[in-house]
This record gives sequence, structure tokens and C-alpha cells, in this order.
Amino acid sequence: MLSVNDYADRFVLLMRAVKAVDPAAQGLGPVGSGEEMSWINGFLDRLALLGATDLLDWISFHRYGGWISNSNQNGVDLDDPQDYRGNLETIRAALASRGLGRVKIAVTELNAAIWDTGCTRDQFTIKQGLWLADSLGVSVAAADAANVWIHLHPGTDPHALIDSEASPPRPTRNYWPVALAAQTLSGADPAAAVDVLSVTKDLGDQVLTAYAVRKPDGLGLLLVNKSAEALEVAVDLPGAPQSVTARRIGAGEYTASSGPAALSVSLESRRARLTVPAMAAVGLEFRYPTAFTYFFAASAGL
Repeated sequence: MLSVNDYADRFVLLMRAVKAVDPAAQGLGPVGSGEEMSWINGFLDRLALLGATDLLDWISFHRYGGWISNSNQNGVDLDDPQDYRGNLETIRAALASRGLGRVKIAVTELNAAIWDTGCTRDQFTIKQGLWLADSLGVSVAAADAANVWIHLHPGTDPHALIDSEASPPRPTRNYWPVALAAQTLSGADPAAAVDVLSVTKDLGDQVLTAYAVRKPDGLGLLLVNKSAEALEVAVDLPGAPQSVTARRIGAGEYTASSGPAALSVSLESRRARLTVPAMAAVGLEFRYPTAFTYFFAASAGL
């Protein structure tokens, strides 16, 4: 409804008024998407022209994997999360080039697609679940905050994570891959730091993606197998863990909306071996002795 300049001008008026009341308040804008870098760049340039970049603390960003309609043949694109990561890197570069490296990125809406009315292609399928898990892994690695778009009425919106019509309300199919990714890549204590680790692998992102974090009590590793084949995976670890637990969300678990199922893993000193089912997300959690975390903190990869 506004030009980018009009939007930026109103942002400045609003934030100056807010900060006059609460100097600690933070400013977030301009709600762009991956296809709208011209909007984000125009917003940043206008703030610079107005001498108002100090009012901006966060870039607000939306990411939907595609537009699915009866007028096209689109489906959920399992390669899209890597394009989403490219969006985040482009925004970082735009901020850095303007001396705004302190500004963070908040992905304030995130989901697999926008569906046109009457189209149900790929809705509530394992593809949607894998997109969510994969994109949350990207968010942990490359964003500063991320919010999955949630709607409470699964009969009318395929983005639902909670069925508000059930009594009592219950998780939907999409809830579980989100929960698996979140639990794998976060610690039990929200106040404790979680460090993102680099991962090297010999399979391309079109087949398998992997995201790892160091938690206060060990390592979390999320694997997303996008292929139609089960994969035999060996994970080289930075040290010998005391224990490992693994859980999976595949087509069966997703369709049943039953939550993650246990998965067998074998430990061989500093290597874990497992079979990652076809079209499945797997969360692994490795526990280490407390004293070992001092060494673990220095590890830069797997």
C-alpha cells in the first residue's frame, strides 16, 4: 500500500516516537521476502539518506517455499531451504556493505508454501514436514530468530501445527517435524548458549542436509534425507560420547501424526552408524561427560 520511501518515512516517525518513551525499544522492518531484495535495499538506502539507520535493530523477513495452485504444477520444493539460506546470506551482505553488521535477521513467517484456494497438492505430506525441518536447520545456522507460521484450523489452512478444533487441542502432522528439529537443535535450558557447528559430508544437499549444534551436555545433529532411498550414514564425532539417542519422522510417523519414532544407532568410539530412512528427518543427541565439553567447545566441525 506504500512506496518503499513512504514506508521508511513512517518507520522513522514511529520508531522515534517509541524510543522517546522507551529508549531500549528495538525497531524491526521492513517485512520483505526472498523475491523482494529491492524492497529491503530501498528501505536501507532510505534510512541512510534520512540519517536514521540507528533506529533499525532487526530486518524482518518472510520465507514461503513456493506458490501452489491449480493453475500451475508446483509442489513443495525440497531444494528450496537452501535457496532460503541464500536469501539470508544476501541480506547479511547488504547489511555489511552499509556498515550495519550489528542488525539482526528475524524470519517472522516461515513455511513450505502458499496454497491457492481449492488446491491441496502436497498439503500435509511428508514433503511439507521435511521442508519445515530442513528450513529450521537453516534458520539455526543462518538467522538470528525464526517463527514458523502457524494456523490453528487444519481443515482450512495446511500451515497448522495445532488442531484447535479437537478437544483437547492436539498436534497436527506438521507439529512433529518442527518439534523434532527444535528439540534436536536446542538445549534444555533456554538461557544456556548453543553453538552452531560446521558439518562436512560427501552427499549433496539435494540428497541429504545436516545441521549440528553444541549443547551444554553434548551434541545435537539433524539429518534430512530428501531422497527416495534409505541412506547408510557414518558420523565422525569430535570425541567418544557416553550415549546417543536417535528419533525419526518418516512418511509413516508423519501420516499417523504420532510423533517421532526411535531409531537404532551403533557407536564405535568416535563414530556413529545408522540408517536414515528414505524421505525422513532424523534427530540425534550425543551425550558427553561434563569435562569433555571444554574440548568440545574448540571443535569446528564433524
